[in-house]
Amino acid sequence: MESINFGKIKWIQGQNKGRFPFCNSLLIQDSVKVVIDPGAGLELMKQVNDSVDVDLVINTHFHFDHIAYNYLFSRSKVYLNEGARKYLEITL
Repeated sequence: MESINFGKIKWIQGQNKGRFPFCNSLLIQDSVKVVIDPGAGLELMKQVNDSVDVDLVINTHFHFDHIAYNYLFSRSKVYLNEGARKYLEITL
């Protein structure tokens, strides 16, 4: 996994250099553990899930490459913007 650390923030380059159907993800390891856009790839997100007790998943928007691995973080709260949340409710 290629990553760059900025203090408590880790940039995780997604598979295919973060190009669709993947994206780049962020991991924030502070008092609240956060993954932003967990679409970097199945194995990468499994590594994060296995090594960090993630409290919160934030999706910046509803494109597949940004939400693909939300399900791995079943113990975490998932936040979406209001428009994306409404779309998700309609599609389920």
